[in-house]
Amino acid sequence: MSVKQLPSPPVIRSSEPPKLQHRGPRESYILISQLTGCCSLTQTD
Repeated sequence: MSVKQLPSPPVIRSSEPPKLQHRGPRESYILISQLTGCCSLTQTD
């Protein structure tokens, strides 16, 4: 039996809300930037 069966929950890995976390990291950054009002994050490709 392997110790690491499942990766740690994304909620613990990142401070982003679970609703945005289940999306791709790139999409979550765009959504987070819109919520925080930082347009600079949306420019990252």
